Amino acid sequence: MMVVSPDFGRKANTMRRVLLPGLLGVAVLMGCEAGSDGGRNARKMPATSQQGSPSPLGWLVTVDQEGAVVAQSLPSQELHVVRAGHKGTNDPSPTFVFALSGPDRHGHIAFAQGRESEEKASWELKLIHVDGTGERTLFTRPGDLIWGEHPGARTWRHPLGKQISLSPDGANVAMITGLTGVQMPMALMQEGDVEIWDVKEGRSRKSGRAVEEGVGFFPDGQTLAVVDWVSPDKAAEQLSEADGFGEFFRHWSRMPAVFLLDLKTGDRRFLHLGVQPVVSTDGQWVLVSDFVSGEHQHWRMVRLKDRLADPVTVPNTANAVAMFPDTRVLWLDLPGPDDPKGKTKY
Repeated sequence: MMVVSPDFGRKANTMRRVLLPGLLGVAVLMGCEAGSDGGRNARKMPATSQQGSPSPLGWLVTVDQEGAVVAQSLPSQELHVVRAGHKGTNDPSPTFVFALSGPDRHGHIAFAQGRESEEKASWELKLIHVDGTGERTLFTRPGDLIWGEHPGARTWRHPLGKQISLSPDGANVAMITGLTGVQMPMALMQEGDVEIWDVKEGRSRKSGRAVEEGVGFFPDGQTLAVVDWVSPDKAAEQLSEADGFGEFFRHWSRMPAVFLLDLKTGDRRFLHLGVQPVVSTDGQWVLVSDFVSGEHQHWRMVRLKDRLADPVTVPNTANAVAMFPDTRVLWLDLPGPDDPKGKTKY
């Protein structure tokens, strides 16, 4: 992991690297500003990072190579197992964690658990606290989270997208369900229903369709960042020749873009061209990517109040995990030659 401090719009990025045990899945950090009441550790005074900014308080939650859910407390970087993995057990129907949310303000995590079965596969949406207590099942549904289903030779469906989001107050879980393929030039996209599961009431509602390229709650718990299609005309001004953002889908008949979905009204507001939105912990910024990976991938930071967007330069292998109010960004990255060997597992 690394923390990138972009110093928005003024000078080159600086970064601090934090390594974790081998990661199979990453959930968004529940970052808290100094003095806030988010999280069980939030009453402690924050440490100071190398950039001189208060370090975020909260947890980074991952799935390790053994299938265990692991939480790392920040800024202490102490690791503990939230939930043991089931790999290598004698269970005839072993389970696995397919999707994982970041913790809410109370320290709860939502995760989707698949179950392999020779008869019929199923999956569950569950909650657990970062201290490993209070695990409970919200619902169980039929479906294969790994392979999906093929009702026809040219038809494919998948029950759940790879990302889920738990609202900061723990009231709702957002996910993309009922995925089907959408063939675009040089890319097979997926889209499905935006489904919101009400934790207290134990029921779901749907709020339109979305492209399965990221979903995330804002701090108010009522606004959701989703990806939907937009016409080239609407996104033309955001296609930049200077930094190459959006070059991959420049000539598509429709393009993926980040929208703000109001869960109360169902209204959507276009924010910016791109995918994989990462909402800052104060809800004032959204980080977006332009779909491709490696050296041709581009990132932009978008400020909500005026939609001002600035290019962000990051390492070719990086993926964004969380963004903080001072616009520092936490990234998942490959270990470098100078990183301690003992901190990395393969």
